[in-house]
Amino acid sequence: MVKVPIILRYLWIAGAPKIAIYQTLGLRKLNCNAYLEILAVSPRYNGEYDLLLERVPYYIVKTPDVICHIEYAISKMFFGNFRTGERVLPIYALFNSINRISRAAILICHDPFSGILGYIGKNLFNRPYVLYIHETPLNSSHFVFLEKHILANSDVILTVTDKVAKITRKFIKHKKIIPLPPGFPLQIKNIYALVRKVAESERKYILTAARWDPR
Repeated sequence: MVKVPIILRYLWIAGAPKIAIYQTLGLRKLNCNAYLEILAVSPRYNGEYDLLLERVPYYIVKTPDVICHIEYAISKMFFGNFRTGERVLPIYALFNSINRISRAAILICHDPFSGILGYIGKNLFNRPYVLYIHETPLNSSHFVFLEKHILANSDVILTVTDKVAKITRKFIKHKKIIPLPPGFPLQIKNIYALVRKVAESERKYILTAARWDPR
């Protein structure tokens, strides 16, 4: 079976974790050995998605508390209140995950910061990686070069909406920036066919979203 890690930078109450979980479910129905690699968990997460997580294999990187405090401080220093309470750059987890991704056929990374792991996998092990973008690029003066580099070296960039795709195209030149609303089409036989189909598709998508989860 094709091994496909889906890299989730941060587990908390938001759309990205739910999308990642359902992507894992969809790919496993296609006989891919997909699993979630969760790099960090929000201190405000109270198990809201635990029932969903029971349906997929996942691995949470356990970061020592002292390193967590350092990562929080770094995130606060560079990003201020933009992502209050988040370890934007889970550096320890990125290096902890390298050995596991070495056996992957392809990586799907949710947001450019988890894309750092995809970039490492591509350069160390020649593994392709796909970025799934949930929000517009940060364009931070501190990390704009890093973010553009991660985006530019990805094999395909998928976005949650067409609007995000348009903004991303203004941020960086890339041949394959494709809007793909949440979910994978189950008729596709494997992940390679999926990437080819998405990259070549001219199909129009309409996304309707609603929140059912308590916050």
